[in-house]
Amino acid sequence: MKSRLLDLLLYYTLVTEISGSYWSEWSDWSECSRTCDGGAKYQTRKCIRRRSHDYRCHGPRILYSTCNNQPCKSGVPDFRSEQCAAYNDGSYSGHVFKWLTHHDPLHPCALSCIAEGTNMVAILAPKVLDGTMCHNNSLDMCINGQCVKVGCDHKLYSQAVEDRCGVCGGENRTCVGKEHVTKERYRWIQTGFGSCSVTCGVGVKDKRLLCFDSYKGRVMDSIHCNDIKRPTDTRATCRPGTCPPAWRVGPWQNCTRDCGGGVSWRVVTCIQTFEDSTQKLMKDSDCESSTRPSSRKSCNGYICPTWYAGEWTVCSVSCGTGIQTREVICRHVGDNYCNVKDKPRTEKICSTGITCYDLNGDIQERKVGQLKISDDMPQGDQAITKEDLYEPRFVTTTWDSCSASCGEGIRFRFVRCQVFLWYLNDFSDLPDEDCNETKPAEHETCMVEPCYDLYEWVPDGMTECSHTCLGGIQESILKCKTKENQTIVDDKFCVEAPHVQAERRICNVKPCPQRWEIGDFGECSATCGGGIKSRDVKCIQEIAQGPSVLNLPDFMCSRPIPDNSTSCNTLDCPGQWYVGNWSKCSVTCGLGIRVRRPQCQKIRNGKLVNVSRSGCDMTLKPDTEMMCNMTSCPDPMIKSKNVKFYQLSKLSRLKLIVGMEAKILPETNIILKCPHVGLDGQKITWFKNGSEFRRSKRARVSKSGALRIRHALPGRDDAVYNCMVGGLRANVSIAFGSTFDILQATVYREKFLTGKASKEYSLLNKTVMFTDPIDRSRKPLTLISTDWSRCSVTCGGGLQSRNLSCELITLDYYEILPKEECYKGSTQKPPMIQSCNTNPCVIWRTGEWSQCKDENCVRELYSIERRDVDCVNEFNDSVTDPSYCSTLGFPPDNIRDCFNRNCTFKWETSRWSKCVSNCDERGYKTRTLTCIWAGSGEIAPQGSCNVIPQPKTSRKCKGKPCDSMVCEDESDYCSIIYQMNMCHYSNFEERCCATCHPDYDYDNYEDEATQR
Repeated sequence: MKSRLLDLLLYYTLVTEISGSYWSEWSDWSECSRTCDGGAKYQTRKCIRRRSHDYRCHGPRILYSTCNNQPCKSGVPDFRSEQCAAYNDGSYSGHVFKWLTHHDPLHPCALSCIAEGTNMVAILAPKVLDGTMCHNNSLDMCINGQCVKVGCDHKLYSQAVEDRCGVCGGENRTCVGKEHVTKERYRWIQTGFGSCSVTCGVGVKDKRLLCFDSYKGRVMDSIHCNDIKRPTDTRATCRPGTCPPAWRVGPWQNCTRDCGGGVSWRVVTCIQTFEDSTQKLMKDSDCESSTRPSSRKSCNGYICPTWYAGEWTVCSVSCGTGIQTREVICRHVGDNYCNVKDKPRTEKICSTGITCYDLNGDIQERKVGQLKISDDMPQGDQAITKEDLYEPRFVTTTWDSCSASCGEGIRFRFVRCQVFLWYLNDFSDLPDEDCNETKPAEHETCMVEPCYDLYEWVPDGMTECSHTCLGGIQESILKCKTKENQTIVDDKFCVEAPHVQAERRICNVKPCPQRWEIGDFGECSATCGGGIKSRDVKCIQEIAQGPSVLNLPDFMCSRPIPDNSTSCNTLDCPGQWYVGNWSKCSVTCGLGIRVRRPQCQKIRNGKLVNVSRSGCDMTLKPDTEMMCNMTSCPDPMIKSKNVKFYQLSKLSRLKLIVGMEAKILPETNIILKCPHVGLDGQKITWFKNGSEFRRSKRARVSKSGALRIRHALPGRDDAVYNCMVGGLRANVSIAFGSTFDILQATVYREKFLTGKASKEYSLLNKTVMFTDPIDRSRKPLTLISTDWSRCSVTCGGGLQSRNLSCELITLDYYEILPKEECYKGSTQKPPMIQSCNTNPCVIWRTGEWSQCKDENCVRELYSIERRDVDCVNEFNDSVTDPSYCSTLGFPPDNIRDCFNRNCTFKWETSRWSKCVSNCDERGYKTRTLTCIWAGSGEIAPQGSCNVIPQPKTSRKCKGKPCDSMVCEDESDYCSIIYQMNMCHYSNFEERCCATCHPDYDYDNYEDEATQR
């Protein structure tokens, strides 16, 4: 009551600060996505919101621009090609491919690549990197996954185009004729041979024809060269090498089960394919076991429609023949239902095995387990002989009848200590203490039969659920209790008690949790010397009662994982002959011998130990020699080296072997060798760029068949040299490096020689030696890594890759070898692809706006409506941590103004006070005014009603006649109490009797009132 008075006596002040949100300053430009040929950069800004109202900032949050638009130098790969190449050597559908650019006109800004040598196109990333050209024949650029128009002035969203003379924004005035422009500007260029279409076996390689823009210095779409005669395509046969045996799979067979989880099989074989397309079936051990495809898979895992029967109810009668029932339901998936003919029966006849009998004309029922009357009936005094009582002992009589006809009673017998006195030839009673044995009991409790009417069956709790999950059944537990104090007694006391129907209900309908299914251990792998026996340990989840389970990955079950193997049969084995591998054949072809050394060994504690030969049976000693290579010698071959050679400084002489690709310095003396086997006495013929080599003053073929070139010169000696011997060919290519390339390679590789390269780029953790084909000396190898590529996606988990180069580096030159050379002796290969940007992809999700309510008025004709704003994972549409959305900027507004015609102001008046005057004199009365919202009745901000007319707050009145004054007010607040209608409270009516008295209401008021 006091707080209500204070609220009316105080003034409220509402100060509203309304200020719109605004943008921060733009950030600095980011780095350009490319160093040449046009890239993208961006700058960002943040929306600053004020505390009173969260208004949305208008305009973009991020601003893009092009950068580094100068053409790249020759030899720089296309930006989109680099992104495809980043996925090389990574596994895709179980295979490793070399990826080339594929332009998808429907999705120009997706990273669409084609596997070399195949027609398989794959989208390796949903978005290419910013700055990637949308098409080869335009400057349009991909920005955040969208193709943005770029004019010839290299500005985003520009409409500027080149005229036919190549002038940006020109008017075709600086040249004449389209044909003249085309021939002068565009021309066909031919690249060198590309990679072989296959990685092994026989394939083809092509020289690509590209349309070159002489004005821009870059390759354009072939449409620009349509008016120019196209040169003939060049194709050559290539043989990278014999294909290793590979796995081949047959079709999947029919599933072993139509439902409930079955198995499907297929044939997996190891096949060797030769260059003539013939094939040979190999042993499984000849193929890589780690890449062997699965020959078995699960199938038809959905549950079969199955009838499930509950437990039978108790028999409907307690004697004779009755009926039992149970619930039968069909559990199924989809529209596959159970066969009605197979439905188990729901009712059967039952028999208690107890005969119903007639007792005085009334059929009585007896329960199973009825108590039997004791066989210990009185048999008369025990027969005692004289010999039994030569020593004092206790003698007992038979028990009397039980004191109660039903229920628990007491029965008695006599027990006395006796002895036989031979001199009296009679028995004599003695005191109990004269008998040295324990005195038998003289009385005990007894029961002829229970008082069945004192007991009853009472439900007491429920049984355990029949299943822990997927729905089970539990029943009420009936216990036999006394009617008097409900004490639990044995069930036999309720044999005659009325039957109580047990309650049944379904329980544990929750899904089953994941759990480990552990099988039995199998046979031991060894009969002695320590073996291993294994068992199946699988993470499963039951999806239906019965055998329907799901096989899950191990990480979905609790830790630790149960052991799936254990040791067994650890006793020592008898001595056995063990042999190592056969030695290499003594000859490489023809007839030879292989040897091995047998050793007598025993298995102790799981390890083989050598023992004396006498410990083994000499008659079982294995052979120590065998013949080998009983076939003709293999066909001749040229021993080529797959090495790329790069010269860094002057060498007096350089030996190169066929199979190598060399980039050398001018004025270097070169010796080209063509080593071979099985071709002794055969002439070696050399070819230069496909034509037979002709001797000159600087170049000749030696008697040994080596091609020698003195002071090699660019433009004359850079070529592909082929050697032919015995019908076999091999080639070595020679090119000359530029000064810039040599300087750049020297600076980059010096740090690996001096040990200054960081471990991030030098990946070998141990020294791997290699025989240098240049000088036949052993030198260490270096495995060099490039920087990781950009992540394929910005969120949700993507991939990034890098290239590895196995190199032999010296001060004068370096060689690039197959990466396998660096992996020799290593158990692990450095990864070439890794995951990145694993944070979930998120968006701001907004809910529906609330209603525009009268209670939320903020100004005239306007209220406030609100909505929920959540940070949501795009993958599973779940609400996640708002911190993941921090990169998206501030969240959308969750509050805004709305139009409400009920948000108007009005004056609320109190009741008039009683007249303030002396008796029979003129006075005045007052009332208070409050500015409120018309719709809700809530108090409005101060000053809101200044624009509407204000009611009068005082007017004249006349006091009561002096002769009617019977009491006086005792409080200064009586007029306020009257205005607040509080006169009905007795304490206020007594203290304000003059103001609250009913006779006070007859005052005479005048029509005119004055504003005070």
